[in-house]
Amino acid sequence: MIIEKIIIVDNANKEANAFDFSANANIITAKNNTQGKSCLLKSIYFALGLDIKTFKIDWQPTQKMFKIFYEHNEKRGTILRYKNRIWIDKNPDSVDLKEYAQWLSELFNIKIKLPLKDTENYDDVYPSAYLLPFYVDQDNSWAGAIYKNVVNELGAYNSTYIPKSMFEYLFKISNEEIMQLEEEQNQLNIQKNIITNRKNVIQDLKDKFISDVEPILFNEDDVKEYIQKYLYYAKRISKKIQIKKNVIYEMEIKLDKLRLELSEIEDIIACIDTEYDNIKTTCKYCHSELTMSQSIQRLKLSNNKYDFGLRKEQLKREILKLEEDLKELVDEKAGLEDDYTELLQITEIKQQEYTLNEYIENKSKSFTRDNYYKIEDKLSLDISHLEDEIKIIQKIVAEKRKAQESLSESISSRFNELLTKLNAKFPNVDMNMHRFMEFKGIKNSGATKNAEYFILYMIYLRLLIEFSPVQIPIGLDSVIKDEVDESNKNNFYKIIEKYILESNKQSFVVMLEDKISVLENSTNYKYLNLQKPILKSEKYDELIGEFNIIFQ
Repeated sequence: MIIEKIIIVDNANKEANAFDFSANANIITAKNNTQGKSCLLKSIYFALGLDIKTFKIDWQPTQKMFKIFYEHNEKRGTILRYKNRIWIDKNPDSVDLKEYAQWLSELFNIKIKLPLKDTENYDDVYPSAYLLPFYVDQDNSWAGAIYKNVVNELGAYNSTYIPKSMFEYLFKISNEEIMQLEEEQNQLNIQKNIITNRKNVIQDLKDKFISDVEPILFNEDDVKEYIQKYLYYAKRISKKIQIKKNVIYEMEIKLDKLRLELSEIEDIIACIDTEYDNIKTTCKYCHSELTMSQSIQRLKLSNNKYDFGLRKEQLKREILKLEEDLKELVDEKAGLEDDYTELLQITEIKQQEYTLNEYIENKSKSFTRDNYYKIEDKLSLDISHLEDEIKIIQKIVAEKRKAQESLSESISSRFNELLTKLNAKFPNVDMNMHRFMEFKGIKNSGATKNAEYFILYMIYLRLLIEFSPVQIPIGLDSVIKDEVDESNKNNFYKIIEKYILESNKQSFVVMLEDKISVLENSTNYKYLNLQKPILKSEKYDELIGEFNIIFQ
């Protein structure tokens, strides 16, 4: 994915701006700190779906609208975010963050699942799981283990799998796919054993099955037990029907409440429109300009309409989902009622019978020699098909395991190579305890700690660039912390240039203007020189139309 442009609009303050990017290295810079460099970088990744934990007090993303223009596999599109709703491309319907994560999964052809903290059941992830490994935050990426404290969304998952499992998916060395194939193979083996047992039973009865067919005497006690079994099943189904009825009743009540709220929201929007129209731009009697309070009232009405419009859309989606779930429950209840009726009919028929001799005798006569061989051949064919499927899965698993082991060894070897090279540039930092995909906490302090963080982030970002088929831009906020050895500063920027900026992959790196002179190929990169404020009032009218889809 290449980000070509971002538009940011602050509707409350009537400010906006647009920023164009290069497909390769982008350096976000300014003469001084507090000029908005980190705000712009954080906004890019927030717009992409990353749940960034910390923003500056005067830059609240929930009060702004963001629009990303992207290119992926020669296809261009847009990602528009307002609060926690996402509009993708030209689709007028918004999605929530979980639905947006599914879209990212399809876009990158990778599906990340993580075990939940409480149940250990694997669940689909939020967008942060796809984006976090590519982003280093100025505020929260430098405490504990790397990548651990940057976002909130991943708190629902077992922390021991973060970020290790995310990198395994991104490097295509995750065992999840193999585990799913092995589970499929296990189910096929179970089916094969069941069918094999059936075949063995038939073979054991072969002589009697194909020649000496004797009527089986009927046992009245067995029939009574048979009837009781059907009545037991009918009772269980009756309980299930009652449960379904209760759930349907509750859902109908909830649906009525949602429909009532939707009706009230529509009435409110209509009232807002009427009140808004009543406040004219000038007085119709004296032709004087609007008072300050009238202007504020119009702005308030406008903002209210936007928020009620979003709630209206959310209600429609909830109503549609509830109606679909209700229909599904009603259909399930109808199916259970059919089963219940059928069981009662069978029971009634059985109660009227005193003997099954004739029925059993007729059935026995139908088991001829031809029927035996037909059944035996069918079971043998089913077993053969299952064995073929099992062999195919075993072959796929073996190939995938071999490929994964080879790839994992290659990445691990490259990890050690990079670790050795970078450790040589920071001789005061001991990196010997670090191993590939072991995300341990960092126990050093001061300048040594920051250098250790820096080395690890550079290695994993470089590995993503070299080995991951998922191409997401690298985002690197300022790496110069308060406690940094002055002799290391130039080293930091030279390494960033070699490992990130010169990679020909898209990247966004934050640095002050006085650090650019350290770069050896500084003319090769695109610079975004910021001055505060980065949003301009004169850009608002020009750019607000990009967000019409929100207000339709």
